Amino acid sequence: MEWWQRLKKRDQENFRLFTRFRSALEVIAAATTWQSLRSIGSSRILSLTIAVPFIGYLIIFNDHLIDYAKIARQLLSDGRVATPEDQNSISLSNLYYLYFGLVLTGFGSLLFAVFCPSDIRQSGSLNEYIRRSEEIKSPTLVSDHLNDVMTAYNQGLEQVQGDDTAIINIRTYLTYPSRLSSLHYNLVHRIFEEHPDLYGQDERDASKTSDERSETEHETLEFDSEYDSVAEFPFNHGTEHLDVDSVSNVIVSGPSAFRHFVKEFRKYSSGSFKDVCLLRYQILDNSTPYTRITIAIFYFSGFFLLFVPTLETLYLVLSALTTA
Repeated sequence: MEWWQRLKKRDQENFRLFTRFRSALEVIAAATTWQSLRSIGSSRILSLTIAVPFIGYLIIFNDHLIDYAKIARQLLSDGRVATPEDQNSISLSNLYYLYFGLVLTGFGSLLFAVFCPSDIRQSGSLNEYIRRSEEIKSPTLVSDHLNDVMTAYNQGLEQVQGDDTAIINIRTYLTYPSRLSSLHYNLVHRIFEEHPDLYGQDERDASKTSDERSETEHETLEFDSEYDSVAEFPFNHGTEHLDVDSVSNVIVSGPSAFRHFVKEFRKYSSGSFKDVCLLRYQILDNSTPYTRITIAIFYFSGFFLLFVPTLETLYLVLSALTTA
């Protein structure tokens, strides 16, 4: 059985490596939310770099610009006579850094303009987003935002219930981090606390025949086999704890057995509209994590290349001062 122990040990080591890799990605994704990228991507000056990958070479490598970009000979002396070739070599090198830096920054700006959610791009902050949403608040908008919140939660829950090391789950952890789950739980619990009459809401009443009640019970069991009857909803099976997972599923799927409950929950959620907006904003802010990380890489690489000529010029100036 030694081979089994070795294999088990190797799997444990691989899982630890996977966990560390996922944790590192979570840190990077948390630092590169759409709101963070917006502070760069929404800049008017930076948005002009989108044109650089297409026409930048016509501008940057123009003969007149190359002449203007020449480094003064005094900075290149270092004990010898600087030649025009020395000037051209360094100037052209700096222009390469400038060109490729602007190209990478331009690609990042282009991706930001295409993939950044419009609600994030148009709102300078969470407070502004909530204020704009409240200005156009309507029952349809409340229902739409609530549906987005519940759908995102259900999708995240469905994907992480499988293999914890599956590739798709990495994206899920980045798209729907644990703090969003906490906000979601708090939102649902708050709505139930403010409106306790939601407990036990279902479609059964005295006017229904026994066949109709039996059909309702059957629909419920098809929806979720954990419930023995509609009356147990929305509690966890055999407990008195609120089953947030099933509540979220019911709001989105809307089975007829819970039609009245869904209607009442959507109506009451209007009173927690700010919380719904906050959660929806956070969901949008964390969406498409791989795209956000790619944009951040473009920005970082572009800014680094743009900074190289500055460092090189600073070095030449300091060298000239020390030899003067």
